[in-house]
Amino acid sequence: MTVPPVALHCPTEGDGPAVLLIHGLGASHQDWRDVAPLLAPHYQVLTPDLRGYGESPRGPGPYRPDVMANDVLALLQARDIHQAHVVGHSMGGAVAVELALRAPDRVQTLTIANSVPAFRPTRLREWFEVGLRLATMSVLGPRRLGKIMGRRMFPKPEQEALRRFIEARAAANRRRVYLSSLMALTQWSAMERLHELVMPVAILASGNDYFAVEDMRRYAEWVPDGHFYCFPDARHGVPLEAGPEMAGCLQRFFEGSEQGGPRHV
Repeated sequence: MTVPPVALHCPTEGDGPAVLLIHGLGASHQDWRDVAPLLAPHYQVLTPDLRGYGESPRGPGPYRPDVMANDVLALLQARDIHQAHVVGHSMGGAVAVELALRAPDRVQTLTIANSVPAFRPTRLREWFEVGLRLATMSVLGPRRLGKIMGRRMFPKPEQEALRRFIEARAAANRRRVYLSSLMALTQWSAMERLHELVMPVAILASGNDYFAVEDMRRYAEWVPDGHFYCFPDARHGVPLEAGPEMAGCLQRFFEGSEQGGPRHV
């Protein structure tokens, strides 16, 4: 069944080549607050809220990565953007991959941060991560889940402001949208299609993420033109925890692609 696209809320800043930043599960455009302004002097930076998140309309389900990718493609078409550097964080990585597979001519480069090519849980720790989110959101609701996730992502005493941000942002999540997105994500895999990602691909990992660094490194090896970078001290929330460093990595990767030279990250 074809799901009609919804018109996404999409803050935009800057001018130049387009950069599309796609947020993760339970997040919004606000998660790019420390990345987008640093790219805006050189690029037109788009930070859409995915279907059902932030200020975007809920629309009908299902809230699968491919459905969300179609929304993003419709956004690019509506803005008359023929090609963009596409960046996806966590669940946004799955959405970005779907976009790159469906419309490769629209994706100049693809960057995947804190994400994997298959979200289907197979290991005990992966089942734990899914179960924690499913049970907490179902029983205790979005604010409580945000508080738990904030403590896990930003445990340092000096990160209290980030923990408060995560809790407040999470409180606005729609329970049904979040749970539907989570369940759809656990069924998603692009493993058999990675060879179709012919554009330059950067894989950004974190040393303390619940996605293992070696799994992320293999991700970069599985795509035809893959590049790898690790933020050794960061956890899952790289755009918030290491925004300036991430922006620098992205800019170096974009510039290398645009100039046809080495693509360092």
